[in-house]
Amino acid sequence: MVRSGIGDAPKRREDQRFLTGQGRYLDDLVFDRLTHAVVLRATHAHTEIHGIDTAAAMTMPGVLAVLTAADARADGLKPLLPYVEANTQTGDPFAFAPQPLLADDKVRYVGEPVALIVAETRDQALDAAERVLVEYLPLPAVTIAPAARAPDAPLLSPEVPGNLCFEWHAGDGAAVNRAFAAATHVVSLNVTNHRIVTNPMEPRGVVGLYDRPTDRYAAHVSAQSIHATRDHAARALGVEPNRVRFIAPDVGGGFGAKNFIYPEHVLIPWAAKRVGRPA
Repeated sequence: MVRSGIGDAPKRREDQRFLTGQGRYLDDLVFDRLTHAVVLRATHAHTEIHGIDTAAAMTMPGVLAVLTAADARADGLKPLLPYVEANTQTGDPFAFAPQPLLADDKVRYVGEPVALIVAETRDQALDAAERVLVEYLPLPAVTIAPAARAPDAPLLSPEVPGNLCFEWHAGDGAAVNRAFAAATHVVSLNVTNHRIVTNPMEPRGVVGLYDRPTDRYAAHVSAQSIHATRDHAARALGVEPNRVRFIAPDVGGGFGAKNFIYPEHVLIPWAAKRVGRPA
């Protein structure tokens, strides 16, 4: 029988497991000597960082590591790159700044990772995160695209002049201009898209492992994309993709947000290597 797909009601075979509480999500997995990591995130949209003091945090109970951009740099970690670096239709390169795993001298968005705290328990990591002192010097920020394109707009990155990633023209521009010029009426409309947020029941998560004898990483992830994310994580970790394994158990929703690489996909396996335990 051929199913149309529209208006059909195919039977599902996987629901019994989920409806009876037998699913295995990231938080259901058990690891010996598991540590817990907390990301300290920037509270400013645009700011310089003039110093990060981790001394007090390191003395907190249960703390195993407090990692910053300086540590990532010392271990040879690389920033994240876009999945696509040029217009696939025209070949024109995009203007972009590589995304740091941890903010170094500058923050470019609210919530950008600034430090990673690893401790025996989640509460201990959270307590220690409050003891990390970051000296910020806030810079002007904008929140809408037209303001970012204004001549006097604050520049986020020198690699992106005018805050413009790319300009894409398609079709016969001259013909379109002639048609508008000859039109009896021309209507202009500004459309503001509403704000949306992807909000799966299971948020993004990572459990990282590192095997020192083989120099191999593994990451159990709540993710929709495995191979592409693994490849980008391997590049940032400075190893070949065959030295990194990504494993996704049941995933509690994604809505597209879990298709891509995030700094945590690199930071957590790296933290596992740093502390010698799953993180």
